[in-house]
Amino acid sequence: MLLVVCMPFSASSSEEVRVNENDWPPYFFKGNVNEPEGLGKELLQRCLPRTGHNYHFDHLPIKRMWQSIMSGELDINIFSRRPDRETLLYFGKEPIFTASYRPVVRASSSINITDNQDFDELMLGHLAGLKYSPEYLAYVEGRIEHGGVHISYSNHSLMRMLLAGRIDVYVNTSDTVLWNAKRLGVRNNIKILDFDIRSGDYFVTLSKKSPRITDKPGFLRIVDACLVELKENGKYAEILNRYTMQP
Repeated sequence: MLLVVCMPFSASSSEEVRVNENDWPPYFFKGNVNEPEGLGKELLQRCLPRTGHNYHFDHLPIKRMWQSIMSGELDINIFSRRPDRETLLYFGKEPIFTASYRPVVRASSSINITDNQDFDELMLGHLAGLKYSPEYLAYVEGRIEHGGVHISYSNHSLMRMLLAGRIDVYVNTSDTVLWNAKRLGVRNNIKILDFDIRSGDYFVTLSKKSPRITDKPGFLRIVDACLVELKENGKYAEILNRYTMQP
């Protein structure tokens, strides 16, 4: 049973709030029927009803997602906090999850990464649309111009290329890598290196142009309070464990 700790405020419109369902396992699975809900989606499904708004999930490709955020066609997405995003979005204050971007190599590899230059002699994999950190993204884009980068459009294909020796290394969030390795049955064939490209908290955000949510700070306060409660009562940890993640 969902425990409601505060009364929902009235929705500003009968129109449903639109929530982006990313292609980002294990946080979101873009609504695929043969996949689980995802950590982020499960948490939102527990917290959004408290706001008094009806809602539905849509999977939007990255370019369209940004266009929809800017126009207000899309209301909610999950983002890390960056100054350039503050002009488009209102951010919650309670992290919905934390993600760490790290290199992944074959388990038998002797590769060691301590800075971006250590990637120079390696065949690099890159997931199209992934932003990493500004520094590493700039490095990848420079490598693309001169060759030596295999671009993929799915996490599974990146891991298969790694295991087949077509690439030496790629970078993704540790949780995504471990989830995909588990699903493919190759957890013992890969290892995640200690070099931290970027770690950060991710938050529920609202488009500043959203016409469907008038009290945007109030909306986010309700979602934040729900996330805090889930962390305090153990429900958050239970959901994390289902996705082989740790608090």
